[in-house]
Amino acid sequence: MADLWKRLEALLPEVSRPARYIDSEYNVRPVDIKAAEVSFALVYPDAYEVGAPNLGLAILYEILTSVEGVACDRAFAPWPDMEERLAQAGLPLFGLASRHPLAGFDAVAITLQYEMTYTNILTVLSLGGIPLRQKDRSAGDPLILGGGPCAVNPEPVAPFFDAILVGDGEEAVVEIAAVIREGKASAWSREEILARLAGIEGCYVPSLYEVYYNEDATIARIEPARREAPALVQRRVAADLTALPIPGEPVVPFAEVVHDRLAIEIMRGCTRGCRFCQAGMIYRPVRERPPEQVIEAARRIVASTGYEDLSLVSLSSSDYSSIASVAGTLCRDFVDRGVALSLPSQRVDAFSVALARSISQLKKTGLTFAPEAGTQRLRDVINKQVTEEDFERTIREAFSSGWKRLKLYYMIGLPTETEEDIEGIGKMVDQGARVARQALGGGGQVFNVSVSSLVPKAHSPFQWARQDSLDEILSKQEILKRSVSRKVAKLSWHDAEVSVVEGVLARGDRRLANVIEQAWRLGSRFDAWTDRFDFGLWMRALAECRLDVAFYARGRGDDELFPWEHISGGASRRFLLDQWRKALEGRTTGDCRFESCTACGVCGSGVDNVLHEAEERRATELAREPAERGKTQAKPARHRLRLCYAKRGPLRFLSHLEVAHGMERAVRRAGLPFSVSGGFSPKMRISYAPPLPVGAAGIREYLDILLTDEPDTAVVARRLSEVLPSGLDVIEAAYVPLQSKSLSSVINVADYEVRVDVGPDRQLDAAAGQVERILEEGSIEVERKGRRVGVQLSEVVRRVQMPQNVAGVFVHHVSLYLNRGVHLRPEVLLVEALHRLGVGHAPPAVTRTGLYIETPEGVKSVMEEV
Repeated sequence: MADLWKRLEALLPEVSRPARYIDSEYNVRPVDIKAAEVSFALVYPDAYEVGAPNLGLAILYEILTSVEGVACDRAFAPWPDMEERLAQAGLPLFGLASRHPLAGFDAVAITLQYEMTYTNILTVLSLGGIPLRQKDRSAGDPLILGGGPCAVNPEPVAPFFDAILVGDGEEAVVEIAAVIREGKASAWSREEILARLAGIEGCYVPSLYEVYYNEDATIARIEPARREAPALVQRRVAADLTALPIPGEPVVPFAEVVHDRLAIEIMRGCTRGCRFCQAGMIYRPVRERPPEQVIEAARRIVASTGYEDLSLVSLSSSDYSSIASVAGTLCRDFVDRGVALSLPSQRVDAFSVALARSISQLKKTGLTFAPEAGTQRLRDVINKQVTEEDFERTIREAFSSGWKRLKLYYMIGLPTETEEDIEGIGKMVDQGARVARQALGGGGQVFNVSVSSLVPKAHSPFQWARQDSLDEILSKQEILKRSVSRKVAKLSWHDAEVSVVEGVLARGDRRLANVIEQAWRLGSRFDAWTDRFDFGLWMRALAECRLDVAFYARGRGDDELFPWEHISGGASRRFLLDQWRKALEGRTTGDCRFESCTACGVCGSGVDNVLHEAEERRATELAREPAERGKTQAKPARHRLRLCYAKRGPLRFLSHLEVAHGMERAVRRAGLPFSVSGGFSPKMRISYAPPLPVGAAGIREYLDILLTDEPDTAVVARRLSEVLPSGLDVIEAAYVPLQSKSLSSVINVADYEVRVDVGPDRQLDAAAGQVERILEEGSIEVERKGRRVGVQLSEVVRRVQMPQNVAGVFVHHVSLYLNRGVHLRPEVLLVEALHRLGVGHAPPAVTRTGLYIETPEGVKSVMEEV
């Protein structure tokens, strides 16, 4: 929507990280809302950089965009500064690619990833122009759908949703789309559509259930209000991952994101049985993808995206039966292409030094282990079957293989925990450090130790457990600080106040919807971000709703009904209760993949563990691979290709680093024969002209790529143009001498055009006079890092053309020197002139029109440099 973009564009210079709100992505599908039979907006209720790389979102996006007649877009929670400006401007929250208001979609599907994003859901709905509560929506409003890990206890947010999917979404989302499509075509009422959705396995419609409470506020019963609603909502399980798509062309962001890598899910589910772990219970059974499917997908998707980092993800990737085979094959495939492989989760008792060496051939990625508890007794309580011997062996092997630092995860607040157990974390870390120093021959801090507080979760054996109070958590953190030596480890811990609120929401009931809404109205936003979280607002909201932390943090009796009693997480209540009792007795339970069935209640009716045995020969191959790993030989550069390109349109809001990262991935997608540096973290050998400020366009920008071969420049330009989004446009390409100096060292002149819309108050002559006066003064004060500093204009200003009035817009041309140790933003002269005149204006639009090399012999083009 062009009109929405024009109004949005005026806001972007005023907000942090404007690239969050532009369509700056590769592999995005076209979105035609008007032509579609049904339209979806997939929403991740956190900042773009957190939500964009989410694998679940990518999977559903791939599926929905492949269904004929379905339009699908994505949206994210705006940062508070953008929320404020959208509200002030009367602009709705919109789909990122279509810029279509959320209220105009047929369905808005929101990820329930983490309890601390709940207030952001209300921001999304409010800014989207959608009533917050299901009961207040009418036929013209979109259906609000939910799904994700928190769907196994959605009760605190249930009043905000029309329907919530419990379990795997790949197959169910297609069925949901079909119902909405049919309902729309047949003019069904909203109530009829919801009744039909309730008939889809795994689809929970909260409005079709009545919750009754006892006098003490515990749950008395939960009953369906209509016959279409099942008494127990069964979790949806995809029986075989082989039949489910791996996103073949995932969206590749240009904007900086967290977890900025390609993720391929190699298996789903875990049967290790850690009793604190909700995911290990609700994602059962274990379903592995065939190794050949993983390898083929990795090869194809790396080529289509240009990613330089590939992660093989699951709850416990080292447990994947064919991990050695898959990792070895991919490492051999990718080592010469500069693609690093990583496993996000390693088990202490399943660590393979051969595997670790294999995946570190290109880049020594970090290793993380989770012993979880400091004593064997407490590890038995939580069913974490890791021994001291396992821990010491793993530490010895890792440090002997070249790692200098490891990350360790522990927990406090576990059932039956004593002070001795907490002190045991420090003792375990000390012993690990002694082993590490023996392997290293010395060393200082060798561990990053991260400690979280137990938050009991629904559908885990610890759903009956009491959660520590705030004072207890803080007291235990003090014990940790005394116990873990700073000489050997850097210690960090989870915010205690966040854990308290998370605990309330994790085991909460529908009454908490009022608390969430009140906290939101009081100003709670982005509660998962420590610097944004305000504990006081949540305590005030609880008090105003006449609820308290203690009720939700208390231990539960064996027979008490939970708020999620009508929702199946897969594992039976009987099994979970048996595991809770075993925990209190310190008895362990084996893994049903390797031992007898534990009768968890998940398998049956076509659902069972699906394993793909490893190829034995790979163990031998890994053992024979070179001993020195992690250090890559540089690819010799034989040619220097200079590229001229434009950065314009919405993509001008990308930062220099974001453009650089995106360009490097485009080079990979184009299949250019790039050279890489040597060493432990090899990089593509590419360099850039002096950076543009965020928000500034450039019509002739430059970069140099060192190549191992000499493809035709026209072919290079065509290939890159095919894999770059509109707004990063290749102008020309040419070879320059291999030994040419870097662009940043030789480019020393930049020309700019500054455009400022001053509205009806167009004091052109006065503005020009003020610019002349500023130049005559010889210096100007600018703000830099929060303080005012003086800039001598003669050192940085090369030439100035006085402002001109072009169709009511002041246009100002200025030429600045670079590389003189003095910096001046090109719009400063005109903005200061208008400020002195008291003239209001829109944010300046800056375009760099040229970069040059000035020598005593004259000025020449960068493409002419030899």
